[in-house]
Amino acid sequence: SRTERLEGELRETRRELRDMVQRYEAVQRRLEVVNRALKEKNALLKERTEEIEALSDALTQAEQNERERLSHVLHDDLQQVLDAVRTKVDLMMDRTTEDERGHTLLTRALELLDDGIETTRTLASDLNPPVKNSLWDTLEWLTIHMQEAHGLSVEMRAQEIERTTSQD
Repeated sequence: SRTERLEGELRETRRELRDMVQRYEAVQRRLEVVNRALKEKNALLKERTEEIEALSDALTQAEQNERERLSHVLHDDLQQVLDAVRTKVDLMMDRTTEDERGHTLLTRALELLDDGIETTRTLASDLNPPVKNSLWDTLEWLTIHMQEAHGLSVEMRAQEIERTTSQD
């Protein structure tokens, strides 16, 4: 009869709905598992990112420290040795005025020493540029350095800013 047929369809619809609800709940459970795993991965990613940033900062600081160390070695050690050798060669030149070949060799040695001294000055300055009293002074130094070292024409312009100092 019609009622039995409708009741059968209703039972079938209920069964289909129950299956759909079960599948929906299963999907929800899987989503919860995936979301938990995703949160864990995000936390791990954040932790690793912080570690990488800390390592990057440490590497940058180590590089700066090494630049400063090399700059000091070039300036305080090598440049002093080259200056001392130059002085000795100067003294030898004074004593070899009659020996033309020896004088020529010593003149060339002095030129090489002067080049070496200038190279160490440049390297020391490039590795660890002097920091001036203000940003403007530092930029002026950099402008002059770029013009002298690389022949670059650099123009600096800035808008006038009122400078104030706070007194505690």
